[in-house]
Amino acid sequence: MGPTSQLVVSQTQEVPAESFRENAQPANYDSGPTRPPSAIQPHGMLLVAGAVDRKVLYVSANSERFLYLKPNAILGRPLVDILGSHAAAAVENAHSDADGVPASLRITVSHNDALSFHAFSHRVKGLLYLELEPFVPELRWLQLSKGTEDLIDGLKQASTLNELCQFAAIGVRELTGYDQVMIYRFHEDDHGEVIAEDRDPEIPSLLQYHFPASDIPPQVRARHLQQRTSLIADVGCTPVPVFAVPETVSTQPLDLGYSRLRSVSPAHIRYLRNMGVAATFNIALIHEQRLWGMVLCHHRTPRLMPVELRSLCEVLGQVVSLLTRITESNDRFSEHLAAQGKLDLLGALMPPSLLLAESLARNPEVLLSPVGATGALVRLQGKIRTVGKTPGLEDAIAIMALLREKLSGRLFACDALGEALPQFSRHAEQASGVMLVSVGRSPEDGILWFREEAAKATLWGGNSPEAMSATSGEAHPVPGRSRAAWRQTQFGHARRWTEVDLSVALDFERILTNALALRHADDRPHLSHSDSLTGLPNRRALLDRLALCGDDLWGSSACLIFIDIDRFKMVNDTLGHKTGDDLLIQVAQRLCHSVGSEHMVARLGGDEFVVFCENSGLDDARIIATGIVESFQEPFLLNGKPFRCATSIGLAPANSRGLDSIADILHAADSAMYSAKRRGGNQFVVFENPLHDKLLRQIQLEQDLFQAIERSEISVHYQALVAVENQRLIGFEALLRWKHPVYGHISPGEFIPMAEYTGHIQALGAWVLRDALRQVGRWRLLFNSELFVAVNVSIQQLGNHNFAQIVSAALDEANLPSAALHLEVTESMLMQSATESQLEAIEALGVKIAIDDFGTGYSSLSYLPRLAVSEVKLDRTFLDGVGVDRRKTALFGAIIAMAHTLNLVVVAEGIEEVSQLKCIREHRCDSAQGYLLSKPLAPETVERMLVEEWQEGFVYPALV
Repeated sequence: MGPTSQLVVSQTQEVPAESFRENAQPANYDSGPTRPPSAIQPHGMLLVAGAVDRKVLYVSANSERFLYLKPNAILGRPLVDILGSHAAAAVENAHSDADGVPASLRITVSHNDALSFHAFSHRVKGLLYLELEPFVPELRWLQLSKGTEDLIDGLKQASTLNELCQFAAIGVRELTGYDQVMIYRFHEDDHGEVIAEDRDPEIPSLLQYHFPASDIPPQVRARHLQQRTSLIADVGCTPVPVFAVPETVSTQPLDLGYSRLRSVSPAHIRYLRNMGVAATFNIALIHEQRLWGMVLCHHRTPRLMPVELRSLCEVLGQVVSLLTRITESNDRFSEHLAAQGKLDLLGALMPPSLLLAESLARNPEVLLSPVGATGALVRLQGKIRTVGKTPGLEDAIAIMALLREKLSGRLFACDALGEALPQFSRHAEQASGVMLVSVGRSPEDGILWFREEAAKATLWGGNSPEAMSATSGEAHPVPGRSRAAWRQTQFGHARRWTEVDLSVALDFERILTNALALRHADDRPHLSHSDSLTGLPNRRALLDRLALCGDDLWGSSACLIFIDIDRFKMVNDTLGHKTGDDLLIQVAQRLCHSVGSEHMVARLGGDEFVVFCENSGLDDARIIATGIVESFQEPFLLNGKPFRCATSIGLAPANSRGLDSIADILHAADSAMYSAKRRGGNQFVVFENPLHDKLLRQIQLEQDLFQAIERSEISVHYQALVAVENQRLIGFEALLRWKHPVYGHISPGEFIPMAEYTGHIQALGAWVLRDALRQVGRWRLLFNSELFVAVNVSIQQLGNHNFAQIVSAALDEANLPSAALHLEVTESMLMQSATESQLEAIEALGVKIAIDDFGTGYSSLSYLPRLAVSEVKLDRTFLDGVGVDRRKTALFGAIIAMAHTLNLVVVAEGIEEVSQLKCIREHRCDSAQGYLLSKPLAPETVERMLVEEWQEGFVYPALV
């Protein structure tokens, strides 16, 4: 068993991890481990094994408590000797090769009375780090479901960010039992603020307290991005040292950067004690790999949260992160909508008989209110006017001139004029905030808005003002009495300009620039070169602009960006042409905002737009195209409701080989756009000559698709759907297959989008529906069963207002009950306003509706309760790592639990391994499909399987 000598280590109550290395005396390995290099919290233990032989190089001093083995009996021995062969193999297979990527699993040590542990493993520089915490069998997921339901219900009811955060604080506190739960949000300067809390009445409130960035320094914020939850079970505990084989400290040093058990810094311990906190648990709230905020849980006495509950809280943190991001987006949208309503009055203020500056000066509310300004300087057409509270005219003009040098594009904004231009700090009362937008082609025309000073009072908790201003050389500023507040009043600042304010300012720029252009042009030429709907330059204007470049265009770095709205025809067909026109106007406005004024934006007709980047190369055009795609993530407003759509974009550099004319470059950009659309849309593609070959193939396939059914080239295959509990066959999913006489097997991922684009999906979908029902009707009759068939539905089919009648007629034709049919829709369809009524009509027939590939689209849990949906089919990506990786397994289980609280049936797709099937059964998934159970099969093969292998109604009976 190896050396078993007694260990004697001197420890104090508060010892920095580093001090163990500094204070420990060298020791002979024969008499005991040497030089403990660091420390961990005592609620778990640590083993670190070598990269090659997996011999234990480090072990925590508390190993005897967990494994009944002293550190001397562990160090230097293979991991398999300590854990047993089964547990060691499970750990070896669980972790990733990448540094710091965590894996979690439950293991049972095969000796010492079969001890069960939650094991967390990761690698750093080849070393395998393994942290063990005892498994508590009494605590199960089902015991936590009630608290989860209450929290989800609260989150679903929230309509604003404040409500959402307050519901989250209340729900997490009820779920975890901590004395105080706070939602802490980071500001742009990395200072933070408590924006919601729930607490024991005896604990003083910290709501609206601000805390300096030094309280959560950059390295700690970075760690929270790596580990979404962190636990300190007992602030007053004695850190447990980590012992090592003598030579490893220098040759293979210990790195606890990714450890869940790592000991806590003395500075943080002092901070928590000053707060009166004995235990903490934190959940990171992350927006697009940025730490948006945290859920902070504090307790006045030591508290060890079970691993299962920590895992659930980590998943809930991801749900709250998602909902805060969506709610913030909706709040911005509502704010922009309100401002846009005020801005709509601007167009009526510019009659031909008045100069623009004069017109704006006569209507200060229209000029100031949309951006929340208290004054403005307007300089247009050589005329200057001031409105509201402004500095004197001479100084206002001087401020505008100096701020022009700071313009980024056509806009500049700051909330402290005295910092940007100290010589004008005397005007802080009227002009602490300034925002300048340049208008038209004149270097002098523009609008300069002012905001008056707003003394900003901030209630600070945590560090004192002296600690906040501590030099960077001070490693750990000593926290003050953190529950004692001090108030800071800041002068010389205005209320900051928001993203919406900046966007509205650019709206002003666009409207006024267009108005100035109209005043400087003759009516007839203007009408012949302008699009009557959007006011953008039209096709003729674009062609004239391209022709003006002459032969220089082909050798230049210019680029043409061709833009098409995905599925725009569906908007016209379902919501009407007036709504479609409204969408086109909004798209035109958004393109102008996204692209900027230095590039020409034109509308060719229909839903086709072009951006001509005359002085920008391909790299700049890529950035512009990326910005356009991202700008479409924000919903438009149609008929008073948010409406999301995407765009397909093609880029054609003028210097591409083979482009010799204006017609060539337009065709090239158009071809690249169609390639983006065929790849699923919502992306851009750069034109390349090989695209022509692909396009020729696609055009040929499009033409052949119309006759593929008549030629019997397209057929329906069937993949088994199986009840997870007993592997009993319950139905099939109908899947299309196309065997082309020239190109061979064509993937559904290629020809289904073709069918949607060409409009052939309506006929194809109706044929599949009838054929699948006819086939399952035959099997129900032959085998006296109640099998059902699941058929995928296209958005264009749902867009047909007669679709429910088509479904009803197909059921009647097959003489089948509605229970024999399930219809599968994608998440993106749920975001279309016309979908909801169609789903309700289908549900009224008794046909069940399933969301296919759940987790890959736009929907959230908040949509599900109000939609006529009865099933969710989890995308196969959710199965990656399930049963092996702790996070992924926890996420999978939580999603199933959440779906069940909404009375939804859960189907797991892509089952390919026995371990996956066992895991989804453990998490009470309802049904499954995948290659392990059955591949998609031709009807005659299914019939043979029903006779020969599935005659008892079971699939893969060996696992029953």
